[in-house]
Amino acid sequence: MESPSMLIPTANVPRAISSPSLPFAHRFYILLKAHYFLFFSAFGILYPILNITLRNRGLSNAELSYINIIIPFIIFFTNPLMGFIADHSRRYVLTFNFVLA
Repeated sequence: MESPSMLIPTANVPRAISSPSLPFAHRFYILLKAHYFLFFSAFGILYPILNITLRNRGLSNAELSYINIIIPFIIFFTNPLMGFIADHSRRYVLTFNFVLA
């Protein structure tokens, strides 16, 4: 049998997020989730078609492979850069609209 001093009381522990602010947090994150879902689904649909379109325009296989190598690196570096710019300028909506344009 455990002694009372070994039990961890969890009923009186204050919670970090109160329940009234929880729906607002979900509403805020649902926009971010929708953005990432739509971005990656559109990218996943259009990325294979990009190779076919560029091959029909006369690009060689080597040029297509260079494009396929460069695109992920551009995305890898521009995502943190745009996040830094949005955080530094505190103009989140303007930065988000610039990315969408």
